[in-house]
Amino acid sequence: MTTCPYAGAGNAILAADSYCDAATCVLDSSCRIVERYAAANTSFTGISALGNLLAYNATKLLISNATGAIDVQNVMFPTTLTSLQLYNFTSIDVVRLAKALPSSLQTFAIVNASALTLPSTFVWPSAIKNLRLVKLGLRQIPPNLPSALRSLSLYNNSITSLDGLPPSLTWLEMGENRVTSVVNYDWTNMTYVSFEANPLQTFAFVKLSPKLVTFDIQNIQSLSNISLSSDSCDALDLLSPYNASNNAGYSVSGDINADTTACANIGGSLRRLWPRWLLRQVLLLCRHRSLALALIGACLAYLIWRHQRRTKDKKPPTTKDVFDANPPVWHEPRDMECVLEYMNRGNLQDYLARHSPTTYTWAAKLEAIVSVVRGLIYLHTFDPPIIHRDLRSRNVLLDADKGTKINDFGSSRETSEHSMTNGVGSYQWAAPELILGSLYNTSVDIYSFGVLLTEFSTHHAPYARTLDPSTGRVLTQDKVMQLVTKGQLVPDFDWARSPIWLIEIAQRCLATEPEKRPTAVALAGLLDKHQFEVTEA
Repeated sequence: MTTCPYAGAGNAILAADSYCDAATCVLDSSCRIVERYAAANTSFTGISALGNLLAYNATKLLISNATGAIDVQNVMFPTTLTSLQLYNFTSIDVVRLAKALPSSLQTFAIVNASALTLPSTFVWPSAIKNLRLVKLGLRQIPPNLPSALRSLSLYNNSITSLDGLPPSLTWLEMGENRVTSVVNYDWTNMTYVSFEANPLQTFAFVKLSPKLVTFDIQNIQSLSNISLSSDSCDALDLLSPYNASNNAGYSVSGDINADTTACANIGGSLRRLWPRWLLRQVLLLCRHRSLALALIGACLAYLIWRHQRRTKDKKPPTTKDVFDANPPVWHEPRDMECVLEYMNRGNLQDYLARHSPTTYTWAAKLEAIVSVVRGLIYLHTFDPPIIHRDLRSRNVLLDADKGTKINDFGSSRETSEHSMTNGVGSYQWAAPELILGSLYNTSVDIYSFGVLLTEFSTHHAPYARTLDPSTGRVLTQDKVMQLVTKGQLVPDFDWARSPIWLIEIAQRCLATEPEKRPTAVALAGLLDKHQFEVTEA
C-alpha cells in the first residue's frame, strides 16, 4: 500500500494528484478525500497545506484564511499557473515555496502573514509583473525584485526607505508605511503613485509625466517640501480631484506650505499646485445641479409608484432606509422640481474615497450595510417585488443623524409575470445576467450588494486596481464585462483588513448563478449572526 505523502500536514491539504478524483480536492493527512471541487473553483479557504497540484488546470489560485501556517513541503505547481495569491495566515516556508514557484507566474501576492520572514535570498520568478506584499511587517523593500515587474504594492508595512525600488515600475502603492523622504526618482512611466498615510516630509526632484493617472498623498500631515521641475508640476496639474469610480486623480489632505527660503536657495520659485481649485468649486455646484436633474428619475418613479399603489388600493409600508422624495411640482414637464431629503455626508463612494479604512470603522460600516439590506428587503417584499437595478455606492447616501439610505430609483422596475430582460445598471456593479440581457429577478440587486461590500472592504471602486496580467494595465470595461459574464472575475477585497464574515457574505452574493445568491431577508439573518464578530480595522 502506498504511503500517503501528506502525513503530518494537517487535515486540509489542497491537491490535484492521483489521490484526487476531481479537478481539485482537499485531502486529510491519510490522503482521504475531504471535499471535491470543480475546475471552475480557483479560490480555497481554511487550507493547512499545499500538495501536488501538477494536474491543477486553472491559471489562477487563491488561498485564504488558513488556520495557521501553510505547509508547502510537498507542493508542486503546474507550469501553466500565472497567478498565485496567499491571504491571511501566520507563516509559510518561503524558501521551499520559492523553489516550487513556476516560471510562468506573472501575479504573486502574500497578504497578512503575521509571522512570515522574507529572506534576502528569496528568488523571484523572472516573469512576475504584478507583486503584492501587504501587511507583512517588512522594514525594507525586498532585494532582487524581477526586472519585468510593473506593479508593486507594499501597503501596510514598516518600510522607511525606497532603496531597491525597481525602475521598471508603472504602478506603486506604498500606503501606510514609514517613508519620510522621496527624492530623485525618474517616474516618467508611472501611472499610479500612492504614499497615503506615511510620515512623508519631502517629495523632491521626482520626474513625473502626463502618463500619471493617480497621485495619492492623503492623510499626510507632515509634508512641507514638494520640489519638482516645471514638467513634473504640469503633469500633476493635469490631474482632477480624485474620482473613485475610475480610481483617477489627485488625493491630498490639507494644505502644503512650502518653505519660501529653501525654495529660493535652490533657484526655484513657488507655484500653486492645482490652481483651478476655485473654479472647481463652481464646477462642483454645477455637478450638484446636474445631480438634482438626474434625480428627476426618482420623482417620476415616485409618481408612478403612488399611482400604482393607489390604483391597487394598497398603502405602502414605510422605511427609513430608502431615500425620500416629496411629491414633485411642475408647470411643464421640463420645469419639474421636487424637494429631496438632505443627507449631510453625501454618497458612499465619495465618503469611502475621503476616509481611510482606519477612520471609517467596521462598527460604523456594519450599521450602513444593515441599512442597505433593510432597504432591499423593503423593495423586494413589495407585491410584486421592486428591483432597484442600479444599486452602487454612488446611490447609497449617508447622514450623521439619519443613517444610510438607498437612492436613485430612476432605473427601478416592478417584476411582472414576464421575467425581465431589459438591462440597466453600471457595469462594475451589474450581475452577469444583467450584462448579458438574460432573464433576471431581484437577485441582480443581491449581486450589486456583493460588489458594494467589496467597496466597504477596499475603499476603491470595483476593478479600479485590477490589472490585466498580459498588459500590466487596469482592465478595460469590455474585458471586465466579458470575464464577469463567464464567472471568472469578481472585485478584489482588502483581505488584510476585512472581517471574514464580510468576505464570506460578499462571495455568496457574487455567485454567478442567481439561484445561489441569498435573498435580502436571508442577508439580514446572516448579518445578525455575524454582528458579534465586528472588530475595529
